[in-house]
Amino acid sequence: MVKPLVGNVIPEDIVQPESEQELADLVCLAQANNIKLTPRAKATSGYGGLLPVQGGLVVDFNRLNHIIDISIDERTATVEPGVVWKEIEYHLNNQGLTLNLYPSSFPASTVGGWLAQGGTGIGGYEFGDFIENVVSVRLVQPDGTIRELRGSDSGREPGSVYC
Repeated sequence: MVKPLVGNVIPEDIVQPESEQELADLVCLAQANNIKLTPRAKATSGYGGLLPVQGGLVVDFNRLNHIIDISIDERTATVEPGVVWKEIEYHLNNQGLTLNLYPSSFPASTVGGWLAQGGTGIGGYEFGDFIENVVSVRLVQPDGTIRELRGSDSGREPGSVYC
């Protein structure tokens, strides 16, 4: 039913970066060669944002799926975008912690996808939307620049440019 509305959604290829640097290099290559990129991890979104409607490459984040740190004192977790919420909850529980907020698609959706889609969910009434619970985020922008945003940071200060 959706295909007539969006057209061909078969990508030219799928790539799976394994590090932030590989992702930045891919973005630079795509920018230099006018290749469209569509991010995807578990593809649980019902909003169509994961469909490569303009062709190009699908960037699969399933290999960027590591929990980097859990801080009991700060009550935070540092994770890569492809980490599934259920996995985070498991590791938090092992440390005596739990999530304040999580999507209804918790068993299969990823942190990066929920952030990109403007997530709200279970616990949102008490703790706010997902973005209100993010301490910081590192972004690879369309020009290959990597930026870290914290709190109300506008993101205007550039990070390292790899292109």
